[in-house]
Amino acid sequence: NTVNISCSSKEILGGNRPCPQSVNFPSPFLNASKPSLLQHYSFILLDFLEQANQFIPSVPLNQVDSFFLSLEKESQAHNNFEEAQKALEQVLGQTQQDKIDNAKAEIDHRQKLLEKETMEAMKVSSLILDQMFCHLPQIEHILIPCAILMDATPEHLSNYASKGPTELDQVQNLLQNIDLMRDILDANGPKNNNYAEALRIYNSIVSHSAEHGGVFYRLALAVSLEFSDNIHIFDTTIPIDPMERYFHYEAAYIEGSLDPCFSSLSIFELRMVIDNDASNEEISWCRYMLRNYRPDLIHVESYHWKYCMIVKTDVRYKCPEWVSSPKSYEQILSGGGKCGPR
Repeated sequence: NTVNISCSSKEILGGNRPCPQSVNFPSPFLNASKPSLLQHYSFILLDFLEQANQFIPSVPLNQVDSFFLSLEKESQAHNNFEEAQKALEQVLGQTQQDKIDNAKAEIDHRQKLLEKETMEAMKVSSLILDQMFCHLPQIEHILIPCAILMDATPEHLSNYASKGPTELDQVQNLLQNIDLMRDILDANGPKNNNYAEALRIYNSIVSHSAEHGGVFYRLALAVSLEFSDNIHIFDTTIPIDPMERYFHYEAAYIEGSLDPCFSSLSIFELRMVIDNDASNEEISWCRYMLRNYRPDLIHVESYHWKYCMIVKTDVRYKCPEWVSSPKSYEQILSGGGKCGPR
């Protein structure tokens, strides 16, 4: 038996992507054992790797060496820049203005060096990537499932698929849906490559939600990928329920409580929205608080500070005062704080 990678998610995504070339791979038997599933997924991965190697061009060693050297220089420049930032934080509370000025000047200097090394790394990497990317349209139907299988690993996929027919179907549906696999990779994959938990969360959301497609699809996938590893409520050991987090934002979006740009955010960008460690109740409180307490800050044009300007206007820079335990976001407004709370 064989199954084809399909374009069935085109309607869900609301896009007009061209249908990729189909690729056949054997489907595992129902109720297959874990060892047989491990062998099955390992065979598929090896087959994809062999196919990919036929298309991927060889890169001259001198270009490879230059590429890695440029990355090392950029990494060192980034570390130096972070050290300068920490040095500034240490002298900010002092009264000696010359030390503060020197620290700021050092940050500016190291930031320019970082920008220079980043541009050089991009220049060198483009020489290699241009050679690679010119082949992608022809072989993405091979590379995408290959990347998924390498990240998820045959061992972890077989562990999950062997739990029962539901889990087996979820793995098969993933490997048959090239658009879904592409979106997962574009969004940087599940935390710690925990595909099993991401699949469980995603399919649970899809089966319980009445909303599908567009922003709801992207939101469901963002929650699944980001919460594949536990996120705990601030200053507690209580894990945030991914289902509850998804439905919190689904309801808020439907009732019009979110910024209009929410519907245009990518899956990766949505991950940066839903990953905060506040409770759902605190998130709601913050939205309503801003509307009532500082509605002017909602209309700030710059998205760098929109909704966050209250940190500058109302949160005092001082040692934080926590009046109750566990700590909460509400206390920061009156209690102030430094780098962490702010």
